Amino acid sequence: MEEKKPSPESPPTSLVDLDFGEIGPGEGPKKRPPRFLDPRIVDEHFRPLLTNLPGPEARWKSKANARPFPGL
Repeated sequence: MEEKKPSPESPPTSLVDLDFGEIGPGEGPKKRPPRFLDPRIVDEHFRPLLTNLPGPEARWKSKANARPFPGL
């Protein structure tokens, strides 16, 4: 692939020229009230993830008749 030349429209800015504005101590992070989540809604949301997935033996059994890729 050929290299792309840098665009003349937006030349790279040097670190000396960067301006971060007035960064002061400020108010800091805002304290937020704790959220209450209904356990029934949480359980309903995550229930599909708790299904009994097939074990390694069952997964290998489904691959027993597989053939290797002919290119290898």
